[in-house]
Amino acid sequence: MKLIKLLPNIRDEDCDATTGYIWGKPKDQSNIMRTIPAYTHGLIKDIVAERWCCSDDGKWPSMITETLSLRDLLSAEGERILGKRHCHQFGSYLGTVMKLLDTSADPAKGTLSIQVHPHDGHPTRPPKPEMWEASEGSVYFGLKEEHAEEELLQAAREGNIDKMLWKVSFNKGDLLEAPGGMIHALRYGGFFMEWSMAYKKNGHQGSLADATVALSDRGDGKLVARPGKEHPEEALEVVKAAGMLKAIDPMDYVQQASVISTTAEYTHLRLFDTKYAVVDKYEITGPCTISLQERGLSSYLKEGVLEVTSKDSVGAEMYLEGEEAMLPHYMDELTFTPTSSSATLYIWYAPST
Repeated sequence: MKLIKLLPNIRDEDCDATTGYIWGKPKDQSNIMRTIPAYTHGLIKDIVAERWCCSDDGKWPSMITETLSLRDLLSAEGERILGKRHCHQFGSYLGTVMKLLDTSADPAKGTLSIQVHPHDGHPTRPPKPEMWEASEGSVYFGLKEEHAEEELLQAAREGNIDKMLWKVSFNKGDLLEAPGGMIHALRYGGFFMEWSMAYKKNGHQGSLADATVALSDRGDGKLVARPGKEHPEEALEVVKAAGMLKAIDPMDYVQQASVISTTAEYTHLRLFDTKYAVVDKYEITGPCTISLQERGLSSYLKEGVLEVTSKDSVGAEMYLEGEEAMLPHYMDELTFTPTSSSATLYIWYAPST
């Protein structure tokens, strides 16, 4: 009857000059490195770009031990951990993932590809809306003016399409949602928490690898695109299919957290509530009891230290700052008590229908 704690899943592979995570930060400047235990630092390469939290991805899963992955555990015990209702809809897959993304301060390296994800209902590609809470940084987001298709294609081929996009700067804690068809790119010098759809058993066309397609990989002055990153014709088809060949106001996509409940001991905020992911944030100063509502939940403790108990616990378990854990369905109800002055806990899940 314990939390299923996971080792930090750092995506630092293939950090070479052409194909890898060159858009990340050096270790000594990394925000992500500050979120993981010091004893793991020597195992991580020089560039740190992404941390995947509670990932059951088949290729890049989070690990429970050095030999047991979350994917393998869910394959064996998915219904016990995730609940019957969830598994009926998604199989033994979480359906969502959270990522920490930390982009280089160098404009020529740090801006990600200018990309788009399909809308719900695209005939051949799965949807993959993305949701962000930022600590710092900015994004390219949507067209400032309506343009002819050929004009957009030419700009993408020449590496100038970023000039046609809005630049949205974040204050700490700002929330933004990129729906299907929205042209966007995380820019240099940013640190973001991102939630998006992950693999699920039913309800999508094709592979999740087909859910991201880039117009350009040369935003903010990059001179050379990474091999295989640019597919402007395919990306424009996705934009067009979603009806997004139009000017937008990015402020229409800025989200406001809603207060679900508040007491003297905690505040429960809902950051995002979509058909693909529900994201909650708990700001805890005293005992906080959370019902798992017949489902397993993914979680990440951003700040503080929590003592965790359940109705069947023999004793308390410690949840430390920077750790991530599955809250398994079988624990039913958990009480989180901070041993620090306060704690900030994130919980997310794919909503069942």
